[in-house]
Amino acid sequence: MSMEIQRPTPLDEHPLRRRTYRVPTPSIAAFRALIDECLFLYISGALIHGRPRMGKSYAIEFVRRDLEQRFPKLSIYKMRCTRSQAPSENSFFATLLNAAKHPAQSSGPKAALRGRLVHKLRQVADQRGDERVVLFIDEAQNLREIEYEWLRDVHDELENHELRLFTFLVGQTQLLAQKSVLQAQDKDQIVARFMVEELAFKGIASGGECAAVMAAYDCGEYPDWGNPQGAAFLWVGVMLAFY
Repeated sequence: MSMEIQRPTPLDEHPLRRRTYRVPTPSIAAFRALIDECLFLYISGALIHGRPRMGKSYAIEFVRRDLEQRFPKLSIYKMRCTRSQAPSENSFFATLLNAAKHPAQSSGPKAALRGRLVHKLRQVADQRGDERVVLFIDEAQNLREIEYEWLRDVHDELENHELRLFTFLVGQTQLLAQKSVLQAQDKDQIVARFMVEELAFKGIASGGECAAVMAAYDCGEYPDWGNPQGAAFLWVGVMLAFY
């Protein structure tokens, strides 16, 4: 009789070995709750701010996949902002098109790029059957006022087609200062669309929070035969510990 352990999948393919798993934290749970609130109440925008290396980009990926599992009809996109010497409308819309999996050359006409983007977002939303479009913007502290105006154009054009854009700005603490400046300048057309709610993203602050995070390793299961797509997520029963 063979004493060799029979594994359902090779050990080298396990998420713990490949470091492709996702573990919830209190801040991720708060992020998730904020998104649920915004989607339920139709709050079009929120900013999530925190110090560097706190896991904000990791959290976006966690929450994005969570949304895909819970709301399969949602259209969900992620855009990462880089700091450039001068804002370029062509580059801005080309980046958004890439996020929407519709690559376009940044040398194309501005109006054409914006039109392609709106058409792509409308097409996907119509196919999925949900009027809500979710956009995560990582490193959002790099956005400039004019880029918010370009994003506002997309927001308003989608509304004209009975689609709702929900924008979640994720970045460093400079986001709060940017919001204050925009409010002082009466830029309500930006704040009221993209900066309605705020969430401070923090690290693990107590032994209890650490224990709850570590419990994910005990409660999670791989492979998850009932949901192979989410098999690399060790969150079973753990999210509730943070509420």
